[in-house]
Amino acid sequence: MKLGQHSLKTVKQYKYLGIELTRTLRWHVYIRRILEKARRNMTHVWAMGIRGGFASVKTAEMLWKALVRSVLEYGCEIWGEGAFSDLEKIQIEMGRKILRCNSTLTNEVVLGELGWETMKARRDEMRLRYWAKIVRMQEHRIPKIVYRQSKTRLEMEDPPPTWCKYTRDLLYRIGLGEYWETEEVPPEDEWAKIVREKIHIREEEEWRQEMKDHSKLRTYITLKHKLEREKYLEIRNRYGAPELTKIRGGSNRLRIETGRWSTIPKEERFCEICDSGEVEDETHFMLFCPAYKELRENMWKELERFGIRNDEMTTHEKLNTLIGDRNAESEEYPMMIKIVMKYIEKAMRNRKMRQGVKSERTGTVHLPSDWKNDK
Repeated sequence: MKLGQHSLKTVKQYKYLGIELTRTLRWHVYIRRILEKARRNMTHVWAMGIRGGFASVKTAEMLWKALVRSVLEYGCEIWGEGAFSDLEKIQIEMGRKILRCNSTLTNEVVLGELGWETMKARRDEMRLRYWAKIVRMQEHRIPKIVYRQSKTRLEMEDPPPTWCKYTRDLLYRIGLGEYWETEEVPPEDEWAKIVREKIHIREEEEWRQEMKDHSKLRTYITLKHKLEREKYLEIRNRYGAPELTKIRGGSNRLRIETGRWSTIPKEERFCEICDSGEVEDETHFMLFCPAYKELRENMWKELERFGIRNDEMTTHEKLNTLIGDRNAESEEYPMMIKIVMKYIEKAMRNRKMRQGVKSERTGTVHLPSDWKNDK
């Protein structure tokens, strides 16, 4: 083929509107490129105050959305039906950085604390909003003509996996199949609200189900009930907030977690700080360990001015009051959670100090490097 005097080359791929199109209409080349760009941008975002805990969670999320997520979502209305696990890993990695927690924090806790849905959910939502835009187009528009022909092909006995097929199946899966049949979609803002609600319901149900499959989330599943961002993340506390996240999410330094790494049976992960013979889990650390009795009493005393009486609550209610969502809707919640964060921070330092002393006596390990500061 020629264009004037110039021969047109036949190539395996070319870039059109910022997306690499291949002759087989596969997206692996494009996905590989945006992944590399997103990782570079994520490194830059990490250095913008997040690493040292100086940037607020709100600021960190804004940077993530503007510099990383936007790269991963460009044109996803067209190519986004795949699972693309590498894109999900990028989001989870960024979430852990924002929460300032390590890789032991499970995916479910990362999504739950930040109130994030999966990247797949975002792509599905954007696709359905684009589908409604096509439906509203006049019949002579080229996208509408292509859409009509593709929709007609779905009447085949075994239709190919086209863009239309995935869109149709998605609408039926989330309970919006009637719109596929009638194509009577509401105005743009109303449709966006309907789709947002349905996608969120699906994501929240799947998130709850996945939590049930993790034994280390035994406490978290009793504290967290909605897929929404936790209000304690709005509190600026460089040390207390990450420690609270770890306690809530089960990825902490308590024996219930560290004992799992050594394959110690759950019922034998005893507290080595108080030698009480009790398993050192989140409940023991927050409510019962005698090593932190004075700190705990001071915490409860400070909380009393908000009408909280620990002698009038069950164990579960106490734990939910301290690290759960029992008082999250209260106007005084920010002040209350600061008191809890202070207890966790001091208790963890106390625990580290006691571990160092005990290890020195047994001759197994050296004192912590920051022993003097903790003392």
